[in-house]
Amino acid sequence: MTLALFSQLNSNLRKATIAKTMLVIAGVAVAGVVYAAATGGTTPASTSGTVITSMNGILTLITDIVTGPLGKILAIVCLIAGAAAGAIKRDFVWLLIGAFMALALGYGPSFIDSLFTAAI
Repeated sequence: MTLALFSQLNSNLRKATIAKTMLVIAGVAVAGVVYAAATGGTTPASTSGTVITSMNGILTLITDIVTGPLGKILAIVCLIAGAAAGAIKRDFVWLLIGAFMALALGYGPSFIDSLFTAAI
């Protein structure tokens, strides 16, 4: 019985490791696509001004996505999904999680922007 339990635990750990590895690979691929879209597919020059300009392009792209219609749709989906999960599981916490995700999508970019402009 101990061998079967150990085998099941080993299989679960292997699956979790594979899932984490795939998540990291997907994150790196998405970052590469966003960088290529922001820089127009060109390689950055050796000057730091060009790199900072390309990073500003990425920041503007992500901020525009989150504050635009797609961000509003995602916020509404988070709120509806939280309410549905709360109703299904009969737990109020899921509704709060959905509401806080919607608030983070709505107010997050302006909060972060004001935080960094106040520090500079």
